[in-house]
Amino acid sequence: THPLNLIKNVFSRVFIALGENAQWSRRIVMDFKSLILSFVSLFVVGFCAHAGNFPAYPPALLLYPESGERNSVQISCEQTGNPREILCHFYQMSVSYVLDPADLDGEIKKEIARYSGDEYTGEDILDQIKGMCRDSDKFIEAFEKKSESDDVPDRIATYVGLMRETCSLSTDEEVESFLKKMVRFQKTTESKTCKVWPNTWDETFSYNSTGDGSYWISKADPSGVCGIINVSTLRQVDEIFWGYDSRRVVTNREGSGSFMSLSCDSFEDRKVAYSWRPNDHYVMCEKIKFNF
Repeated sequence: THPLNLIKNVFSRVFIALGENAQWSRRIVMDFKSLILSFVSLFVVGFCAHAGNFPAYPPALLLYPESGERNSVQISCEQTGNPREILCHFYQMSVSYVLDPADLDGEIKKEIARYSGDEYTGEDILDQIKGMCRDSDKFIEAFEKKSESDDVPDRIATYVGLMRETCSLSTDEEVESFLKKMVRFQKTTESKTCKVWPNTWDETFSYNSTGDGSYWISKADPSGVCGIINVSTLRQVDEIFWGYDSRRVVTNREGSGSFMSLSCDSFEDRKVAYSWRPNDHYVMCEKIKFNF
């Protein structure tokens, strides 16, 4: 990433933040327990849903990963018209850091190393960075007006200080020091930014009854050059609640040319399990992004 792109990227994000009419929160507590009350009626319907000889199935569920991952999945199911078969729609909402705080120090060191070469020295790069000084007047003016009437986050005040610093740069050493400060600022901001994104999919389940009990199962044929098989099940728990689990198996690890040109050997077999038990997540976010 070119240092100017780094500066402009951070500049645009902070400038937008100044125009936001929102309270700045340093802590977001995702308390999923409160949602349970909203879905009690859905659960009750799910426990008893059956018609005639049609097996019981869950028309609506809200489930949580047993692994403790920061997501939940809402499931709604309906009969397809075929005996012993249901179609279920899945809506998953996930939350994660843009940059995991545990990786912050390592990312800062890696990025700083990129800006220590000769290509980021000389009059040309100095003139380009100092050009940011001329372009930052409106931003600094907006900050000053905002700070007169409202509290602004420390990160914006820090960024304004960096923009003012561009006006006094005169040597390669000062440019290098400035770029290192910008890297620290950007990466620290990313470690305090949470992204929220949805994921939706459908699965068709067939009713299965064995010595291990009765359950709904969805099993797709191998797909793609990696021959990936997904097997999912819905089971009643204690004759009251429902649980969901899904397994992915890679049957052809010698294949290549799959998603984003990744080799099939890079995909891991995995199993995820969801239950009705909610879990709480505590995250230190100063900013939320709704995207992937």
